[in-house]
Amino acid sequence: MAKQGNGGDEPTLGGALQSLFVAGVRMSAGFALYGLEQIGNIAEAVRGDGIAGAAERLGSAFDRLSDSMEGGIDDTKKEALRSVSRVTAKAVEKYAEVLSPAAIAEAANKLMKKSPGAISSPHRAARTAPDHAPQLATDVLMGPPE
Repeated sequence: MAKQGNGGDEPTLGGALQSLFVAGVRMSAGFALYGLEQIGNIAEAVRGDGIAGAAERLGSAFDRLSDSMEGGIDDTKKEALRSVSRVTAKAVEKYAEVLSPAAIAEAANKLMKKSPGAISSPHRAARTAPDHAPQLATDVLMGPPE
């Protein structure tokens, strides 16, 4: 931090704001360069390890960055960060279960069991349709056109 011009050890407001601005720009540039580094790592990993390897490397990089940030926050915020991480991990796990190939196949099988006629023979469902057309929603709400 900048010192006062009178030889004192206290920082000046102007010097403190300048240092804060420089630190903010440095942090922003660091994030941008870190992102570029990770994009390069992904490109290398995709060529070598495949997409799974690239995802693993990027996840590890994000974890290292998060660990670094966690060191600079108080215990209450650390616990909040850990809680968000636990909830997110559970949500992603459930999401993966729902979208797994086995779950999709099971849902398709259940659908087939519930309505085999409509799926296997769509013309049969069309034969049971009423002979008249349903009313338009605008006619129901506003009355028939004049």
